[in-house]
Amino acid sequence: MMTIEMTMTMTIVVALIVTTVTIVVTMVTIVTKITKRMSIKQHIKIKQGSKVKQGLVLFIVWLSGALGLAYAQNIPDLGNVSETLWSKHEEISIGQTAYHQMQRRGMIHQAPADVDYLNYLGQKIGSLAQTRVGLHFYLTQSLSVNAFAMPGGYVGVNAGLVLLTDNEHELAGVLAHEIAHISQNHIARSVLAAKDRQWANAAAAAASILLATTSDSSDLGASGVSAVIANETQQQLNIIRQHEKEADRVGRDLIEKSGFNPLGMQLFFAKLFTPEYAANTPAFLLTHPMPVDRQADIDDLRQKNQQLSSSDEYYLFRARLQADYLAQETIDSTVTQALASASPQVRSAGHYLSALQAVKQGQINQAQRTIEKMSSRMQKNRDVQLLMAKLHLLQNETNAAMRLYERLWGKFIGDSVVGYDFAHFLNERGQHQRAAEILSQLIDANPLNAQLYWLYGEVLGRLNQVGMQKKVVIRYYETVGNFEQALIQVNIALQQTTLDWQDRAALEAKAKTLKQQIEQSER
Repeated sequence: MMTIEMTMTMTIVVALIVTTVTIVVTMVTIVTKITKRMSIKQHIKIKQGSKVKQGLVLFIVWLSGALGLAYAQNIPDLGNVSETLWSKHEEISIGQTAYHQMQRRGMIHQAPADVDYLNYLGQKIGSLAQTRVGLHFYLTQSLSVNAFAMPGGYVGVNAGLVLLTDNEHELAGVLAHEIAHISQNHIARSVLAAKDRQWANAAAAAASILLATTSDSSDLGASGVSAVIANETQQQLNIIRQHEKEADRVGRDLIEKSGFNPLGMQLFFAKLFTPEYAANTPAFLLTHPMPVDRQADIDDLRQKNQQLSSSDEYYLFRARLQADYLAQETIDSTVTQALASASPQVRSAGHYLSALQAVKQGQINQAQRTIEKMSSRMQKNRDVQLLMAKLHLLQNETNAAMRLYERLWGKFIGDSVVGYDFAHFLNERGQHQRAAEILSQLIDANPLNAQLYWLYGEVLGRLNQVGMQKKVVIRYYETVGNFEQALIQVNIALQQTTLDWQDRAALEAKAKTLKQQIEQSER
């Protein structure tokens, strides 16, 4: 049983972590805005020797290693360590707070098909791990090479990391590593293991390390990391190394059991051991063992890695991110290289990327002709078919679009990506009732999908179902972490004179909960 002193300490720990997350996310927002003004080509030409900071330095490092800030007891048994530090509700709250901060600052990549694929891949691996709070995967718009695990089972992956991967096995290896951090309770273990740490020093390390790893500058944050780490004890650094090695070991086991090749994890981490990375990163962060030392062995690994097969969905997913984040010149070069590949999948992905770029430039006929060059199998993929439906609409071929949506919904009934696009199409064509039926079904299965709530609220408004619309809009603002706006909507709803006592009581309870969430986020 925890003592009163330890209980108070853990409460302070949770509050300070939330506060530090808010500060760091704010700083990263500024960095992200600055780097987006730079040529994206400079960020992504990693393989050609760019001086980009290639740090896969995990959020877990700064939170569990640098933010080990509690005066606490020795590490308890693994099975009870998280329960000793915080309740499930408290742990999820910390992860949600960080996610919502990033979401409100526009740092989250929201494209439904991309989020859907990442969660499919993550859950396929995560289903083999034991976690106390589940897993949630999301993409950020950052072009730095990074992924991170947060309390509450939240796993973030930067767009820049996906762009650096060459196959699905590499991405699976990164996700498995992050899932391992969560399943092994590394955050809680590190906080409980720390003794006599300076809180200001820990917060400084948090900001410096996260800035250094999410920025695209090799110098930004590096001096801050070095200054803070100089004060760390060898024992604390050993804990970080131990956790990283354990995450590698457990992660390799997860990807093997889920059907992926561990070579992907091995070679991806090898990519990070460039002269630029090693020269600008503190030694304790280089926790992943270099798989080989000689260049000949590295070249042999790369050749084997190129032979690893990936799903069509992976290639289409990466192509969409390339279309979103690469500069035109880099896209042209990427397409040229893809079309020269011996792999039919890579060539088809090149055509897909070219078609996406043509759509951006308003060349709809060119996009349609380009898709026809893809392999017949890839053309039948859900995401390619959805692009075809969009092209029909841009050509004012409404009937063709309807037939395609109907066929896709019949084939992928219940699929959130198809359902969202189909419901949006129906809503714009005045078929609001059917759109509402589809969205109602999707929301039940996807309670965290904010875009579904927003569209559903719009549809209900057109159906003049004001009471239900208010509930959905409130839920939307809750999902994106905008509790202030959610409370405003609750107060507006409470002003309705037609409310029955049950709805009024529910809204009053919701208002109380939202006020508590607002107070917590402001601490």
